[in-house]
Formats: sequence, C-alpha cells, structure tokens
Amino acid sequence: RAIAEKMISAVARELSDGWEVNFGLLHRFWEKKRDCEVPQGYETESGEKLGHWVGAQRKLRKKGLLLTSRERRLDKLWFTWDAIDAKFERNFELLLALVAREGHADVPDSHVEEGENLGRWLGTQRTRYAA
Repeated sequence: RAIAEKMISAVARELSDGWEVNFGLLHRFWEKKRDCEVPQGYETESGEKLGHWVGAQRKLRKKGLLLTSRERRLDKLWFTWDAIDAKFERNFELLLALVAREGHADVPDSHVEEGENLGRWLGTQRTRYAA
C-alpha cells in the first residue's frame, strides 16, 4: 500500500509540474502577444505543444474538471475560454472598423484585414444568416 501511495504522489507531482511548465509557456506567449488565443497546432520553439494544452484546459473547464485555482490563474491572463466566440468578436470588430473607414461592408472574399481573412469570414456569416 505504501508503494502505491508513493506512486500516486509521484504521478500527481509530475502532472502538477507539467501544468506549471505549460502555464509558464502560456504566460510567455501572453507577454509577447498580449492575448491567450493560442492556435490549436501551435508549438513553442522548444517543441512544446502549447496549442493542444490550451485546448485541453478548455475541455477540462467545460467538463467541470479544471481545478478552480488553475482557472483563476488562467483568468488573470485573460484566457480565452471560448475560441469560436473570440474569433467571431475579433472579426466583427475588424468589420466595424472597415465599415467606419470605407463606409460600406461590401468586402471581397479575398480581403484580408490585420492578418484575418475577413472576406471569407463575412461570406460565411452571410451564408449562415441566409440558411
């Protein structure tokens, strides 16, 4: 029984240490980008799959399995819990800025605004609305 308890303790410590390492990587990402919108396939220079880790944190929270203390720490970095909603809001803000600048929302499908394919996004929104 004592051996099993030691093994459980070692596994728990390793999982906790792994979380801390990834949280540190996320913090560095935030310091550079000023957001936590890590692309799903994003890997750090050292090969850590930060995008997968971020996705795992979202899934754990959605299932109610993320420790409250960890959720709070992620919240302090303005962690993006709903990536789809965040993407919509970003593109909508870009569209509003374009309309304010150009005076219309007649955006060609190939139009890119601040690195986002705004034209394709807008076409998708129009198709969804028409359905």
